[in-house]
Formats: sequence, C-alpha cells, structure tokens
Amino acid sequence: MTPFVRKKVLETSRLVHGNGYDWILRDERTGKITELIPVPGYLVEPWRDLCGRVWYTVTHPWTGEPMVLPAEDICHYKAPTRDGLKGVGTLRRASEAIASARRSSSMNWDITKTAVSPPACCAQTAIWAAA
Repeated sequence: MTPFVRKKVLETSRLVHGNGYDWILRDERTGKITELIPVPGYLVEPWRDLCGRVWYTVTHPWTGEPMVLPAEDICHYKAPTRDGLKGVGTLRRASEAIASARRSSSMNWDITKTAVSPPACCAQTAIWAAA
C-alpha cells in the first residue's frame, strides 16, 4: 500500500466514523516499527482500564476475533471528541446540527401559531390610546 492510499484510508475513516487507526507492527527482537496497517474505525473500540490506561479492542476483519492491544501499538487519529477517547464523525455532527435546526424551527413555528396576531395587537393599542 502506498503512503498516499494509507493516508486516504485513515482520513476517510476519521471523517466517516470519527476515528482512524494505524496498527503498529514491531520487530520482535529489536522492537522497531516494521509496518503501519490502517484499521477501519468500525473495527476498533477504545476503552480505559481501572488505572486509566487506554486499550483498544480490535476485531479481526476476516475471523471476527477480538484482539486487545495497548495504546503503544495503535496510532489513533481522532476527529473532534466529546470524551477525549472517541472522535465524533463529520456525518454524525452534521446530522445533529440539522436535527437541532429542525427542532428550533419547529419550536419557532409553534410559538408563531399560538402568538397574538398583529391586527389584534394594533386593535388593543388603539383601545388603550382612546382611554
């Protein structure tokens, strides 16, 4: 995989799922990094243990077997986050913004329907002015 393709895979995963991950493979003897493998965001679940360390449960894409990896073996690229652990995808943020705007518009419409109409206000003002 070329570096360009790897970066595209990571960025697409980060935008869609909120998180992009690289699995770091190391040489068993020296501990040096030998390979970075991009992992789709939907296959990884980050979590904290009781001591506060971050771990990642990675589901193997073909076998479905979970692997628990320490933070040292994963590069985590987050989108903006609410909890510091998992990013929120761009599509989810956009859908929340649209839902909020629709609720606001609906509330404004409800207020407009139940509010006093302008002619009644003007008529009331004319009665007060005459008194």
